[in-house]
Amino acid sequence: IEELAEHSSFVEVAYLLIHGTLPSGAELQRFSDLLTANELLHEDLKFHFEGFPFNAHPMAILSSMINAVSCFYPRLLSTSSMKGSFDLQASRLISQVRTIAAFAYRKSLGLPIIYPKQKYKYTANFLHMLFSMPYEDFDIKPEVVKALDLIFLLHADHEQKGSTSTVRMVASSQANLFASCAAGVCAFVFASATAQAAITDGFTQYNNTYSVQNWTSGCGGFADLGGGEYETWVCSGESRVEMRWANWPNSTW
Repeated sequence: IEELAEHSSFVEVAYLLIHGTLPSGAELQRFSDLLTANELLHEDLKFHFEGFPFNAHPMAILSSMINAVSCFYPRLLSTSSMKGSFDLQASRLISQVRTIAAFAYRKSLGLPIIYPKQKYKYTANFLHMLFSMPYEDFDIKPEVVKALDLIFLLHADHEQKGSTSTVRMVASSQANLFASCAAGVCAFVFASATAQAAITDGFTQYNNTYSVQNWTSGCGGFADLGGGEYETWVCSGESRVEMRWANWPNSTW
């Protein structure tokens, strides 16, 4: 991952995850061209955005819009057609997810939608759609593009988490790519919200129950101690930061 972070890009890593091997120069160019050619949403989808409240959860919008996008590609309903055009459909999804996210962000702020421009690459185009105005393009700095692209790259592989398991489970029923990924987005929302709430509650309610010990083993984990008692820990160097609680989250012990 260190080598990819230093020498690769999100688009190249996306190709790697889809095909299992890094692309040649020609393959990468073709994949990049597919992303550019499929970055626009159907104009009728703008009416869907108008139906969401301004404070709707962005991931709920993303899931709904991924499903809505699939309506404009009837070939997705045919398994045989899907197998024959997987590169195209995957490119559509990867490219349009970025457009949906940018449109949702603009919607939450009451700002006009900004369309993608073919002259920009994947990550730069996302920044353009987020922050440009109809009368002035956003000043896209190379270092900002590189930083955001690195974030995309590091999060490209979600391993066997709840969201990826959901995508695989739904896809195993021969649901189309867009429907499967929309389900994965929903699973990701629930898992992330639960984890964030747990972390916040733990450190808010029990921030004086931790201790620091010079332990070097078991650096990071969670344990059920029995009797309604729990323990979690992380390590920094040779210090182990430990937090214990009973009957979480209702107890203040």
